[in-house]
Order: sequence, then C-alpha cells, then structure tokens
Amino acid sequence: MEGFSKAIQQPEYVHVLLNHFPITGLFVAWVFLGAALVMNNRSAQLLGLALVALLALSVWPVAHYGEAGYDRVLAMSDDAGGQYLKHHAALADRWGFLYYVTAGVALGALAAC
Repeated sequence: MEGFSKAIQQPEYVHVLLNHFPITGLFVAWVFLGAALVMNNRSAQLLGLALVALLALSVWPVAHYGEAGYDRVLAMSDDAGGQYLKHHAALADRWGFLYYVTAGVALGALAAC
C-alpha cells in the first residue's frame, strides 16, 4: 500500500491511471447511449448523456497530470521515447478541445430534456 500512495503523488503515474477514462470510458458511454436510444428508454438516455458528459470532462485531470509529469518522463526517455512523448503531447493539445465540446453538447442535451 505504501508503494501505491507514493505512486499517486507522482503526476505521471496519476496520468497513466486516469488516461483511459476519456478514451475507453467515453466509448463505453457512447455505446450505452446508443443502446438507450435504440431501446427508447428515457431514463437510460439521460444516464447515457450524463456518462458522456462526465467521461468527456475527465480529460481535464488527465491533461493536467500529463502536463505536470511531462518533464520528468521526458528526462527518463531515450530519443525515440522523447519523440513519441512530444507527439503524444501535441495530439493532446491539438484535439483535447473536442472532449470539452462533447461534454458541452451532452450537458446541453441534458438541459434540454
């Protein structure tokens, strides 16, 4: 347990722990929402929209901890790893706003219901 408590104090490890929420979690929320729409179940649709909004907004802590741990990971990386890390950060900077747009649309749809 001591190792885990030390790991969650390092931003690069927190980034790795949370990284799958905006990607995989959002995909699962979209599948859930799609199934709710096909079944025409209003309460499931509302839950699906809430999940989409929550998981899309989870990009904020992922990006925060990724930026906080960037320098430490870059210092440990070889040339190829450093290039990949820079590419990873550039993709996050370029496309991260889409998660906020997705969350806004889902929250707007929830407000309209």
